[in-house]
Amino acid sequence: MDRLTEQQRTAISKMSDERLRVRLVQAGYQEEVVGQLAKYMADEEERTLAAVEVQERTEGENLDDSTETQTQAGATSLEERRLFLEERRFQMEKQRWKAELLSKEKTEEQRLRTEVEFKEKQRQDELLSKEKMEEQRLRVEMEFK
Repeated sequence: MDRLTEQQRTAISKMSDERLRVRLVQAGYQEEVVGQLAKYMADEEERTLAAVEVQERTEGENLDDSTETQTQAGATSLEERRLFLEERRFQMEKQRWKAELLSKEKTEEQRLRTEVEFKEKQRQDELLSKEKMEEQRLRVEMEFK
């Protein structure tokens, strides 16, 4: 995606998943590989969202506990509590960004791994094809001798 222009990235992000799969297959990628990549990305996104949700819930409970403690102490002003809540929201948003970034990095790693596997399979297929052609050539030579 880094090599694409902003306009191309925008166009791709507006495409439906199915249209993207069709385009990738038309571009020469194997349908099976595209399907596996799509499934991996969906699973990874679900795991990331679930992890963020659990973390937010846990932090929300901790936030509730700390807010109650502050209120009970009576030493915290309304402005200090507002600032405290704002800071907590910022921290939660920051963690969500980190989770999204991690998800994107894992997706990119998987894409690269899939691409390498695809190229290796192509190379092996070419070698096998060459070997078969050589065997056929030798058979033909043997028949004419």
